[in-house]
Amino acid sequence: MYWKNKAHEAAVFYKDHIDKNGYFTLKSGDMKYANTQGLIFDHIFYPMQSTLDAINRIYIMTSNWKPEVKKEGFWTERHHNVALTSAISHWVVTNDKTTLKRIDQFFVNTISFLEKTYNNNCLKHSYLSHEGKGLDASVCSPWMTALLVEQFWRFFHLTDDFRSVHIIEIFSEFLSDKGVFYFTYRNEISAVPKYLSLFDTKEIESTDPWSELHHACDVVRFIS
Repeated sequence: MYWKNKAHEAAVFYKDHIDKNGYFTLKSGDMKYANTQGLIFDHIFYPMQSTLDAINRIYIMTSNWKPEVKKEGFWTERHHNVALTSAISHWVVTNDKTTLKRIDQFFVNTISFLEKTYNNNCLKHSYLSHEGKGLDASVCSPWMTALLVEQFWRFFHLTDDFRSVHIIEIFSEFLSDKGVFYFTYRNEISAVPKYLSLFDTKEIESTDPWSELHHACDVVRFIS
């Protein structure tokens, strides 16, 4: 009960800081801080109209993010995940057919992109979207891909849509092939997830096994 109450307090705090445009006021204008899945869990235990209103405002805000994968300009798997998460959450509480069509477009575009062999089984995009450095290189993020996997898996449990399984299987091929590096510690070899996988300039990839512990946990959840 203690943790249930603490989770509710956190959800109320978060909900109270969603402005009229759907942004989290402590990080105003930053789409990354839109988190509707926690509000869904809170609404199950503490149903309130104010929670539904917050989910709706966030969904409207994230609807500006298109379901297509962009190889040029600003685009990351993390932002794509936020948009998909809010669409699924909105559909769960409204059963809105238009929202379901938007979710379907995430599936259609993701599969179409992944089935092109030159995209290396991941949502390849510009390195500039992550680091802001003047490097024109193609990149995928195992960690941010793991965030997307969670939502595709979530939708599978809601609908039995086996396209989710197909997408996750393709992402798994990317992870095992290009998404990890190997590290030896005390004579034990471990596969460590990369934060970013670069395809044109691999020499600048980070191979510090101690720098991405939290992100690595998300990737392990993806594997499981």
